[in-house]
Amino acid sequence: MACPSPAHLNEVAIVSALGIVFYGPRRTDPLLELRLFRSVPFSAAILMAVFALCGFSAFLFVTTLYFQDVRGMSALSAGLCLVPVGALVVVLSPFTGRLVGARGSRIPLVIAGAALALGGGASMWLSPETPLPFVLAVCLLIGIFLGMVNPPITNTAVAGMPGRWPGWPDRWHPPAGKPAPLWTSRSPARSSAQP
Repeated sequence: MACPSPAHLNEVAIVSALGIVFYGPRRTDPLLELRLFRSVPFSAAILMAVFALCGFSAFLFVTTLYFQDVRGMSALSAGLCLVPVGALVVVLSPFTGRLVGARGSRIPLVIAGAALALGGGASMWLSPETPLPFVLAVCLLIGIFLGMVNPPITNTAVAGMPGRWPGWPDRWHPPAGKPAPLWTSRSPARSSAQP
């Protein structure tokens, strides 16, 4: 089967976006609740997430090309050079979540921005002769960026959600003083089947 052309994919994306914007709000249970975007903190968090993911995607694409085409590494070696990025995300995200809970989102976002600026600036000087430890240090800076940016974005998005709406899942707003259990489903199908 042939891959669809980019023009066809663009058409599908446009029709899908129009469906979400014009048809979705008429539904009782829309795919994307557009009223959420009236909240400035929620919209800002979504915008930050889009930019962070675009930056990370560009980093992965360009770095993989750099390792394989410029440095002549195999795909396995290039992948192993990117492991520290994922390791830092795994290690830093819980720490950052605790930091956001204790001090707020500002400190992690400043650290993430500084790491991204330093990593992006240092990557402009990469060449085929650049020592591998320097290249890995750039990857570590991007890993610090990713590990520090995700928890504040999530916290800001959830904090920016409006209060209860009719039909809004209770798992977002548990009763006062009681944490929401993350391991249970509160969907209508399961709650009606349970006593």
